[in-house]
Amino acid sequence: MCTYLDIDARALPSLLELADAKLAAALRTTGTEPEEQP
Repeated sequence: MCTYLDIDARALPSLLELADAKLAAALRTTGTEPEEQP
Protein backbone atom coordinates (compact mmCIF):
# COMPACT_ATOMS: atom_id res chain seq x y z
CA MET A 1 0.00 0.00 0.00
CA CYS A 2 2.79 2.37 0.88
CA THR A 3 4.51 1.82 -2.45
CA TYR A 4 1.27 2.24 -4.37
CA LEU A 5 0.46 5.49 -2.58
CA ASP A 6 4.00 6.73 -3.15
CA ILE A 7 3.81 5.97 -6.87
CA ASP A 8 0.38 7.58 -7.09
CA ALA A 9 1.60 10.70 -5.28
CA ARG A 10 4.60 10.96 -7.60
CA ALA A 11 2.54 10.35 -10.74
CA LEU A 12 -0.25 12.77 -9.87
CA PRO A 13 1.65 15.99 -10.75
CA SER A 14 2.67 14.48 -14.09
CA LEU A 15 -0.92 13.47 -14.82
CA LEU A 16 -2.15 16.95 -13.95
CA GLU A 17 0.53 18.52 -16.14
CA LEU A 18 -0.34 16.17 -19.00
CA ALA A 19 -4.04 16.94 -18.64
CA ASP A 20 -3.29 20.67 -18.62
CA ALA A 21 -1.16 20.32 -21.75
CA LYS A 22 -3.92 18.35 -23.48
CA LEU A 23 -6.47 21.00 -22.52
CA ALA A 24 -4.24 23.79 -23.83
CA ALA A 25 -3.68 21.87 -27.07
CA ALA A 26 -7.42 21.30 -27.44
CA LEU A 27 -8.11 24.99 -26.93
CA ARG A 28 -5.48 25.90 -29.52
CA THR A 29 -6.93 23.37 -31.96
CA THR A 30 -10.47 24.70 -31.63
CA GLY A 31 -9.24 28.29 -31.61
CA THR A 32 -12.09 29.31 -29.32
CA GLU A 33 -11.00 30.69 -25.97
CA PRO A 34 -13.91 32.73 -24.59
CA GLU A 35 -12.34 32.67 -21.14
CA GLU A 36 -8.98 34.14 -22.13
CA GLN A 37 -9.96 36.06 -25.27
CA PRO A 38 -13.06 38.21 -24.79
